[in-house]
Amino acid sequence: MKFHWLATLAVFVSGTVHAADWTIGLGVGAGPQYEGSNDYGAVPLVRMRAQNLYHPVTYVNLVGTKLTSNFLAHYNIRAGISAEYVPERGQFNDIDNSRVDRLSDTDDGFRLSNLKYGNWDFR
Repeated sequence: MKFHWLATLAVFVSGTVHAADWTIGLGVGAGPQYEGSNDYGAVPLVRMRAQNLYHPVTYVNLVGTKLTSNFLAHYNIRAGISAEYVPERGQFNDIDNSRVDRLSDTDDGFRLSNLKYGNWDFR
């Protein structure tokens, strides 16, 4: 589901943007198996940003599973959406911590909110 959502976003943005500045990055990092764990493993890193959509301060930014945006064409005020996909947590495998083994599963989640703030840049 994660890659399908990314592909949909890329088609949406590329279909409506004609002069945007694009930044795309892929990489690999290291992260704990769970918060507080001493066991680390490889995690994918994804970064995509489209800036200058129809004004120099407008953008859509995707880092991992979190999306932020600014659609307001104003130098001092920002307004857009913020969304984040939270993948399900299944049973942990190969963990020697009995407390972690007793944790229940969680379902996929999706957070959506509006993003607005002021940026007072006096030029």
